[in-house]
Amino acid sequence: MRWIAVAGFVMTAWGTSALAAPPATLAISTDNDLFSPTSTDRDFTAGLAVTYSSRSAPAWGSMASAALTGLDGLLATDLAVKPLAYSLELGAYGFSPEKIEAANIQFDDRPYSSLVYASISHSYQRPESRDGWTTSLTLGALGLNLFEAGQNAIHPIVGSDTAEGWDHQVADGGEPTLRYSAAYHHYLGYAPDSQFKLTGYGSVGYLTEAGIALVFREGLISSPDNRFNPELSTYGERGPAL
Repeated sequence: MRWIAVAGFVMTAWGTSALAAPPATLAISTDNDLFSPTSTDRDFTAGLAVTYSSRSAPAWGSMASAALTGLDGLLATDLAVKPLAYSLELGAYGFSPEKIEAANIQFDDRPYSSLVYASISHSYQRPESRDGWTTSLTLGALGLNLFEAGQNAIHPIVGSDTAEGWDHQVADGGEPTLRYSAAYHHYLGYAPDSQFKLTGYGSVGYLTEAGIALVFREGLISSPDNRFNPELSTYGERGPAL
């Protein structure tokens, strides 16, 4: 079981009128095995992300957004419209075996690995429908020493062992990587207090996968449809959150 600590704050941009400037959010999130009861480093050990979301593409992310828009247009004609929401995320996360004090390769356990990334995401809604798409393009690097340095700086402070096996991490020394992902959300039932949808999703790149999910929520629903995507939950690249 993993506990997630999330700190965030909302920044609302105001121009000459409230209607002229759409809202934006800036969120900082972290997930660390230190917050779990067992505090084991095995598998996912920690992650940190800073995510900016807005209803308009940020000027400093316009090139990445344009690249994603081009890929989206190749996927479906539905995506030849302006996105409903944009998101830009910077983050890093890492994985390690259970016996981090061992410096040798552990052939019976998962290898060390880490990813430092920047991800741009779009959320679309079909005209006259609640159905829509969520897409993202991630550029990053595997095997950098950044995660090793962070982990071994924190562990002595909290009384944990130093991770000795990072020299054997996947793509040690650095290797560029990317990932494009897309998901289509089809609402099978909708009411003010309940939602039921079918999602088909897939990605190609450093993580290549495909899947189908049924998603249901009921209660006092206040968040927009495009914000509720638990079926797409990953270690990073969380997507638009407006």
